[in-house]
Amino acid sequence: LDDALPYLPIFLDEDPPRSAEAEALLMTPDGRTVLNALRESLREVAGVDPWYGPLIHRIQERTGLKGRKLFLPIRAAVTGQIKGPELEKILVWLGLEAVLKRVEQGMTE
Repeated sequence: LDDALPYLPIFLDEDPPRSAEAEALLMTPDGRTVLNALRESLREVAGVDPWYGPLIHRIQERTGLKGRKLFLPIRAAVTGQIKGPELEKILVWLGLEAVLKRVEQGMTE
């Protein structure tokens, strides 16, 4: 249970604090590209169920990125961290609207 405590803000805070590493990652060219593609793709998959797979596919098509270059910026934007629980489970648990809200909040900071 103690291992889960550091990850509670991911699930409980509407806008979890970002680590310095996550913030720096999102400021890179690849980070900005993924963040923009994430926002647009989230809007496109609204109403699709399940939406996680189609979301990732759209982001990959838009950016040409995969692996860590794709998933780390998504994690940083949504959770404020660069490591943590399985990303798919986090996104699905939070729900599409909450994920989109976090991404849009992060883009205005």
